[in-house]
Amino acid sequence: MAAVDWNSGDDITSTKLQAMEVGHLTEPSFATSINTTASELEFAELTIPANIAEVGMIWRLTAWGAWANTGTPTLTVRLRVGPNALASANTQQAQTGALATQSGVTNRLWIAETLIVAESIGVAGALNGPFKFKTAGVLAGSAPFINDAAEITTVMDGTASTTVDTTAANYISLTAQWSASSSSNIYLSNDFISENLV
Repeated sequence: MAAVDWNSGDDITSTKLQAMEVGHLTEPSFATSINTTASELEFAELTIPANIAEVGMIWRLTAWGAWANTGTPTLTVRLRVGPNALASANTQQAQTGALATQSGVTNRLWIAETLIVAESIGVAGALNGPFKFKTAGVLAGSAPFINDAAEITTVMDGTASTTVDTTAANYISLTAQWSASSSSNIYLSNDFISENLV
């Protein structure tokens, strides 16, 4: 954890200082496998406690893993922000769109990352930030696709703010969804880290 400076008169037991944990892993990671379903399901989450956000605070959520499929299903990865524990009920901040995948492939690596900034706080606060998803095994499409190499595709999104009540707890979530349900359509999140950066 990065060092935090304070004056001798500061209250170092304050709730905000304890909750910030600057540059530190704030939540445990876990492995998640999404298969045999066409539902949108969460694979990584960061919680922003009530009344912790201050203007300019930044959170980072990073996840990585691999996927496999059968046939040619599409894969959609989303960034959602809001007060609901059920990620799919929250506002969609960014998404990849329906990615057309190669047929019958295995062990296609991916990484997803978002930076979320508190632009304003209060009952009508605003969170905003970029979302990036990079993966192998996707067929090239139109913007916002960026073809880095023969089989590597990067998708970037996230241009609008999401209105949230920062006096209540909020969740930053990454979700994945296959267009078809199959036990062979597997989206595996090996790990994720969530951090308070500032």
